Amino acid sequence: MAFGTRPLVTPIEAFAPMDWQMICALPLQIGRWMADLDTGGGASAMQAEAQAIGTCLQIAIRKFQNLPLVRAICMDAQQQVVINPLREDVLFDRAREVITKLRVHANPVEINAFKLLLVEMAEHIARAAPDGEMAARNLMNGANDGWFGLYPVVMNNLTRYGRGPNVSSTEKMGINRLIDALQASDMVQKWVLHDGARQHVRVYG
Repeated sequence: MAFGTRPLVTPIEAFAPMDWQMICALPLQIGRWMADLDTGGGASAMQAEAQAIGTCLQIAIRKFQNLPLVRAICMDAQQQVVINPLREDVLFDRAREVITKLRVHANPVEINAFKLLLVEMAEHIARAAPDGEMAARNLMNGANDGWFGLYPVVMNNLTRYGRGPNVSSTEKMGINRLIDALQASDMVQKWVLHDGARQHVRVYG
């Protein structure tokens, strides 16, 4: 099975070394940005969020075991040195540049899975420490159960369910901006803030 003329599994050798380094650094930069976005939980929350970056990568390595390219990105990201923070506009421009580089070689499933990795990194950091109110959060269970092994051409309508840990309104709005920057709103639902209650509701693409 292949996507047009592209292989089902994209080899990392398809990317120039500097491009690959940029791709692998992005999940860390997303995590650092989210950790710095809301410091309302104090020093202990910031420490928990920093540790959560590595935890998220470990989870992603298992989750994306059927997508070797995305798994390799996560594994190489673990080997990178401390990432300096980027301003949000610079970070989102970097994210769009990375997605453009991926489109040259990667297939649609790999690209969508990478976008999902970035959103999950942001949300994993946001829920690592109690900066805000209780809200719903998670992704369709299929993703955790090897759903990507089906290699669908398009991944749509991944929805959250249940009650989740604390995610502040600042973090929710930041995640929404990230989803917009990645043009991923057809894949993952946004947080919806309304009526002062800052509730999260299911949104279907």
